[in-house]
Amino acid sequence: MSGAVLLALAALPLAGPRTAPAPPIATVTISTPRGESRIPVVVGPNGAPMLPAGALATALSARLSVAGPWAELTVATLPFRFLLDAPFVLHADRVDPLAAAAYTAADTVYLPLEFVASVLPHTLVELYA
Repeated sequence: MSGAVLLALAALPLAGPRTAPAPPIATVTISTPRGESRIPVVVGPNGAPMLPAGALATALSARLSVAGPWAELTVATLPFRFLLDAPFVLHADRVDPLAAAAYTAADTVYLPLEFVASVLPHTLVELYA
């Protein structure tokens, strides 16, 4: 029984500032009329693939802002709000759960690859359909 308790405690995240993630494990290519951008994919603190939000914002001609515990990525006219360290995104009066939480490390906001691969395309299809 005590072995299970120790294992559960070892899985809890540590408090305090995070250091920059490990080197990129892959890249995501985003193609727009302005050209292609390659964004590094890194492994986040919970093992999930993550993208630096600033690079994503630049590739999409989007705006990224951070205020307190919230990060907001505005693509076209659509704001996507992330409560840092919580696994969901708010947009278009909806809450979409994510497998990993957005977070900051070394003054960089990281967003889950799942957001770029699933939530963003479905939302943009609704916008332009």
